[in-house]
Amino acid sequence: MSSVRGSDRGLGRDYTKLWLGNATSNLGDGVMFVAAPLLASMLTENPLLVAGVSVAYTLPRIFTSMVTGVLVDRADRRMLMVSVNAARAVLTALLGCGVLFGFASLWFLYAVFVGLGVLETAADNSAFALLPSVVADEQLDRANARIVSAQLVADEFVGPPLGDSCLGWRRHCRSCSTRPRSPGPRSVSFCCEDAFASTPSAGRRGRQSGGTWLLACDGCAAIRC
Repeated sequence: MSSVRGSDRGLGRDYTKLWLGNATSNLGDGVMFVAAPLLASMLTENPLLVAGVSVAYTLPRIFTSMVTGVLVDRADRRMLMVSVNAARAVLTALLGCGVLFGFASLWFLYAVFVGLGVLETAADNSAFALLPSVVADEQLDRANARIVSAQLVADEFVGPPLGDSCLGWRRHCRSCSTRPRSPGPRSVSFCCEDAFASTPSAGRRGRQSGGTWLLACDGCAAIRC
């Protein structure tokens, strides 16, 4: 009876904060996944290099998932989650500055998106690992299901269309307004366009013993078995 009552209770304020933060973060990831090839297409006309930005955003997770899993298990999960998301915010701000002020190059995009992809893996793993300290044992199934649902919906279904809609809205605003010819404040979209136009283009001119790497290798060996 106690387990039934426990499962009927709300998941609590701490879980709500965790859920909202994780959902918002994954919404940004979905938008970023659409923005990555669009940014690259402004710097190069080579389709392989454009597609490579998306690959750089997703592929490193395969090789770093074991390492990030060990770090999540050995470190303070709350501090790790805060630190990882702060690092993601810094990288995103750096990317925005690079686009705005014109020092973003194709290899700069590759480096930023590799970092964002690896940090996203650590942030998502931290969210799942943090659940047992946030909700009761009998509520773990429901809490975990809601986290997974929020990640899938925000990252796969809402984020990419939202990013594409923002691009379409920017193009609509551009077509409905005249570009200012005198110096002065300009829209962010015009600033971004000028930044990329001035950038040279290739086509147009612990809790367990053992080291982190050792434990990550053990995880890979377990998967092979």
